[in-house]
Amino acid sequence: MKRFFCVFLSLIMLFALAAPAFAAPAELTLAADGATDYRIVVSQNAAPAERTAADTLADYLRRITGATFPVETDDETPAAKELVVGATDREPAFDRSGWDEDAVRLLTDGQKLFLTGGSPRGALYAVYTFLEDWLGCRWFTHDLTVVPEQAELTLPAIDY
Repeated sequence: MKRFFCVFLSLIMLFALAAPAFAAPAELTLAADGATDYRIVVSQNAAPAERTAADTLADYLRRITGATFPVETDDETPAAKELVVGATDREPAFDRSGWDEDAVRLLTDGQKLFLTGGSPRGALYAVYTFLEDWLGCRWFTHDLTVVPEQAELTLPAIDY
């Protein structure tokens, strides 16, 4: 009985120590009460489509949350909380060689969200995919757009 108790306690301790490794990925709180710690980052050599994607993201995030998300280039000092649009020096090593030009990639990594694609146009599609599928924006006609308002904007981990 004593041996069983020792084994049982050892297993409980093992699971307790291993639990953080199996914990759900952290959520990202992009904005709360009209304020944000996040900034949007594009390459200093961004293509026009990537710059448009970053500006569009900033505009819609402001409409949704009331917070201003500054758009900066990747020649600025990296910050812990960034929304990275297109190909930059901030991203993990994405191997785009097998990607279609219109491919979309959304990925959270720590406190960063990467919105990119197989080309600059793919990055623009990534932003619209994010706005529509994760934030609930809808574009029905040129004068009918639905933009939900949220005082607090929190995202789950994303790997799309």
